[in-house]
Amino acid sequence: MTSPPYITRKLFTVNTGHAITAYFGRAAGISKISEVLESDDIRAKVEATLAETKDLIVRKFGFEPEVQQAYIEKIISRFENPHLPDTVERVGRGPLRKISRHERFIGPAAELAEMGRPTDALLATVEVLLAFDVAEDEESQQLQAKLASLKAGETTPAALATELNGIESGHPLFGGLEKVFAKLA
Repeated sequence: MTSPPYITRKLFTVNTGHAITAYFGRAAGISKISEVLESDDIRAKVEATLAETKDLIVRKFGFEPEVQQAYIEKIISRFENPHLPDTVERVGRGPLRKISRHERFIGPAAELAEMGRPTDALLATVEVLLAFDVAEDEESQQLQAKLASLKAGETTPAALATELNGIESGHPLFGGLEKVFAKLA
């Protein structure tokens, strides 16, 4: 079942952007979402990822590129609001759900790969998401246990990528995902 354009746009812009800000922030040791984008490096990664989701949204639904870009800029400015006390741990929780097949990272990456479009920024986001390790988050701990089985040789990068993302070996995104997981083996 296909979601309406504005629902997909929200998921692949707001939810994707919020989560990647959290994962890159956590990796950088920053605790508040509003402070994460002060890093030019992280801002560039968030913007690159949202440029990829913009590509999908514009191609799939016919939104005007400048309208989608304005939406992205509005959303990023919300993330920077110091009056919103969001933490990277709260926003990042539930990483297993967030890297599932039709969610905010794999969903747009899979569709872009099917179109022959770039997915490098989305794949980089998956890589940083896999490092999300918060003791209080059950899914984070489940993810780390699965990655430990990969490191121990109990599973392969290909098998774990398919298990977590639902992407099979014949899919055009599969090779990129397998490489991300292979870095952690």
